[in-house]
Amino acid sequence: MLFLGFGEVQEAERPMLINMLVGEVSVGLLALFYSVFNLKKGAGNSPIDNDELNRLKAQVFSRDNEISSLKSKLEKEKSRAGQYPGSNKYRDTIKGLCSSLTDTKLEDLIKKLGLDADNMSQERQKVFAEIGLMKDEGILVNQNSLYPDAVRLAKKA
Repeated sequence: MLFLGFGEVQEAERPMLINMLVGEVSVGLLALFYSVFNLKKGAGNSPIDNDELNRLKAQVFSRDNEISSLKSKLEKEKSRAGQYPGSNKYRDTIKGLCSSLTDTKLEDLIKKLGLDADNMSQERQKVFAEIGLMKDEGILVNQNSLYPDAVRLAKKA
């Protein structure tokens, strides 16, 4: 009515309508800036509970200590696993039994080594540890995702 000329607006109503239009536009712009730029007063300044903060810091510190101790245990176990007396014997035999062209299942390796009897479980653990070390060193690889317990000799080995 005010700008396009349709309808009847009296001269006394025109200034009031213009003031209302300016007021609505300014309120709309303030709401836009408020929502886009998040101009909330004090929303990011909420007080932090010091007890909760100290508890969280203690948990992080204890978890960090646990991780450090587990890392050191893992390093010790890796060094021990590589130092047991039959290590080289198993390593060479595993290399001889595996091929770089076909996958070999771990249970087949255990059977070929003659370690499938129950009384040889400690030796089986040593073979599995050696296979794990050989995977870490890149001597053995698992290229087939359908058989996660199958390995093959790496090309560079």
